[in-house]
Amino acid sequence: MVSQIQAPIIIIGAPRSGTTLLFTILGSHPELFSLYEESRFIFRDFYLRQEKQKNIYPDDALLEISSEEIEMIRNDFHKTSFRSSFLGKAYNKVFRKHLRPIADLFYEFNALFKNLFHPSYRLLEKTPRNCFKIPVIKQLFPDAYFVYITRDPRSNISSLIEGWRNRPQGLQYKRSPELGRKINFSNFDAVNWRFVLPPGWENYADKSLEELCAYQWLKSNEYALNDLPKDRTITIRYEDLCSDPLAVTTKICEFTKLSLNKKLIQLATKPPEVNYLDSKPQKDKWLKNKDAIDKIMPMVKELMDKLGYSK
Repeated sequence: MVSQIQAPIIIIGAPRSGTTLLFTILGSHPELFSLYEESRFIFRDFYLRQEKQKNIYPDDALLEISSEEIEMIRNDFHKTSFRSSFLGKAYNKVFRKHLRPIADLFYEFNALFKNLFHPSYRLLEKTPRNCFKIPVIKQLFPDAYFVYITRDPRSNISSLIEGWRNRPQGLQYKRSPELGRKINFSNFDAVNWRFVLPPGWENYADKSLEELCAYQWLKSNEYALNDLPKDRTITIRYEDLCSDPLAVTTKICEFTKLSLNKKLIQLATKPPEVNYLDSKPQKDKWLKNKDAIDKIMPMVKELMDKLGYSK
């Protein structure tokens, strides 16, 4: 018997939109399994297999893949998802990176354990790059629930700018898919690409950093709005999650048919601090990058209005 992932909860949102905070709250639920890392490493294996077949992808978008690849990726999720954040982080972030043979052996044991004791289980997944892979995610998990989180572009893009600036530039793991050209921003020296790689990114690789960040926000949300299934998607705002996390969490649980237990209520009542680059979230923190944000407003104004952030 092979256990099945049923009705997984997939968090979709632009990078720096609050996906980590939302994942941290929902990830405390004892019924949910997770990778406890973004699924980039699973799709990295997919890209490496494709490179051997001379199939090269220029960006993060995936619209359709073969049924064979679907089964392989679904099996990767099955083997590498855990109900324990400690095991997930240890094996997916440490052993997989540095001691792959040990990790692979444990993954097989993990799959066998779930096959024996968990005939079905629910998965929680969060990866901003999946904004561009929603058609494939729907192939992988036809019964998935999607939680789409939006954030005011002014604060979201400002946070992206800070993310580019504050993370060290230097050696890192090979990005998949790889960049097809070097980046040469007009106002920022960058060695490594950060965050999502939207279709058309090449047109912004030599423009200003704020233009590229605006494009990352814009395309992430455009693809999400276009590809998410309306009947299986709940949309929430980052601002509401920060101001009343328990109310938002309750709403999500009702939509996804997830029980609202004591542990989840406790964490939603007092959420942990996560992923802050320099200071805690503040409503007008984006004003430190006001000049840059003012320059890119024409790029994002239409979608900003559509998402209700112009007031």
